[in-house]
Amino acid sequence: MVRTKQVFTDKKQRVLRLFCFLGVIFITLFYGVHHLEAAARYRAVGEGASVNVPDGTNINTTNNNHLGVQVLDGGTATVGNNVTIITSGDNSSGMMSGNPEGPGYITAGDNLTIITNGDDSSGLVAWNGTTITVGDNAKIEINYPLDLPSSNQALRYYGVTAWWKGASVVIGNSADISTVGDNVHALYTNDGTITLGDDAILQTKGERAIAVFSASGDITLGNNAKITTEEYMAHGVRTSGGTVTIGTGAQISTAGEAADGVNVSSWGSVIMSSVDITSTGEKATGLTATGASSSIIITDGGIITTTGDKSYGVY
Repeated sequence: MVRTKQVFTDKKQRVLRLFCFLGVIFITLFYGVHHLEAAARYRAVGEGASVNVPDGTNINTTNNNHLGVQVLDGGTATVGNNVTIITSGDNSSGMMSGNPEGPGYITAGDNLTIITNGDDSSGLVAWNGTTITVGDNAKIEINYPLDLPSSNQALRYYGVTAWWKGASVVIGNSADISTVGDNVHALYTNDGTITLGDDAILQTKGERAIAVFSASGDITLGNNAKITTEEYMAHGVRTSGGTVTIGTGAQISTAGEAADGVNVSSWGSVIMSSVDITSTGEKATGLTATGASSSIIITDGGIITTTGDKSYGVY
């Protein structure tokens, strides 16, 4: 167990809450309006509105601002098994649920595939209390050109995102989520939760592209997760105010300068069991915990290997 402790003052709590509040305001004003302008191949808006995507459907969009499935303001969507969604335009996420006026609800079956190739396009986006549930064997692939900055510097787009008011994404076993692009994380929560079943594969390639990132809220992975990152400061797991829980037998591998296996800062917590962590880059640490009330807990042992210059197993 690695744990740092400092006095958790009322002043620090107020500062943290202020930043969270300002972040929510920004999301509401920009993210919501930005996506409400978008069209979608399948769309349900308002209480009682619903849409059904049949088994085996192939959705392919090429225009900008054109999502695969979108549910807003209390609507619902049912997505069948073996559905494929490919988007090529900018601001064209695979599936998005929720808006400032209210949550949405999406249930998808097994073998869902989402591939996005445009700027500012996520795989799954849940926000404002939304629930998205996906079955087993989901594949999500985000392709964003390396070294090309996002048009929206303050708000990046990710493989799976859960934003605001307890928005929730639940994905079954054997999920495979990969991203290419700087700052394009595989999983990201901010006042939301993401849960993946056993045998998940998470891969990122890009500077500061983190595989598992909780700014606040919770991320839970089942047993035998495999996490791989490449490039500068592409940590395997990072939390700066949330909790990440990973089941038994995880493998975490990072290959980039200052790319830590697990990186925890103030008020963050990571809990793992029998984990194998390998960091090969210069100044890349296996486990790092800094700041007030940060903690890393490992039960049932683990293996930590670092091979780069100026690297540490635990810092």
